[in-house]
Amino acid sequence: MTHGYLAVKNYEHYQHYKTRNPPWVKLYKEFLTDYALRKLPENARLLMVCCYLLAAETNNQIPHDCAYLTERVGFAVNDTMIGALKNDGFLVEGKP
Repeated sequence: MTHGYLAVKNYEHYQHYKTRNPPWVKLYKEFLTDYALRKLPENARLLMVCCYLLAAETNNQIPHDCAYLTERVGFAVNDTMIGALKNDGFLVEGKP
């Protein structure tokens, strides 16, 4: 079921490209040292990496739809994983 869309918080600050759907995204090394992210379950951390990629192709408007996300990322995505990322401020509803 679709619930609107998700956005990576501060995505524009970290991704400096002018065209939509670039072939790559920047993944800063601080991603590995962010304590709040490291304390999340592994599946939520992996989903966050995938959300960076999906944000690049969707203009940071990722469908909030677990079936869509599961199909796109290749592993089961559920609302608990999304909720963990939202609760810690990594994902937000709508565009930030």
